[in-house]
Amino acid sequence: MINKNLIITVIIFLIFGLAIGFLFGTSRRPITSNVPANNCPIASQGIVADLLKLKMVQTWSAMVSGEVSKISGRTLSIVSNNESLEIPITDIANIKKSTTPTEEEIKNNTAKWSTEIKFEDIKVGDKVGVSVSMIDNKLQGNFVSIIP
Repeated sequence: MINKNLIITVIIFLIFGLAIGFLFGTSRRPITSNVPANNCPIASQGIVADLLKLKMVQTWSAMVSGEVSKISGRTLSIVSNNESLEIPITDIANIKKSTTPTEEEIKNNTAKWSTEIKFEDIKVGDKVGVSVSMIDNKLQGNFVSIIP
């Protein structure tokens, strides 16, 4: 027969665990946005603004995609869906161009899906994906991929 003390101990731990779970579950304020996800302006409202208010968030990252409309120094102007964004690209950013390997390369396990290129190889009209971060309230591009 199971010891009564063991049963009482288990019941006390269950009640204690439920109480702690309830307290932690109701004390957290979820980060929510009243702006639809496909129309959330960067850092002005919605979830990004909520995140930037938290002291524990020191940086944030996002992926921006669109067409290069202008190049000025190491800054790319990206346009998509009638919106534009100027992104300074860091000197140490990885810049790649997506490629399509041949069937033979895939079969031989030597396929390269992208090749490293220089910033100067980016042209107005290229379709790109850019990984951006906000560090010390400054936007910077860390990775650029030219998409076919």
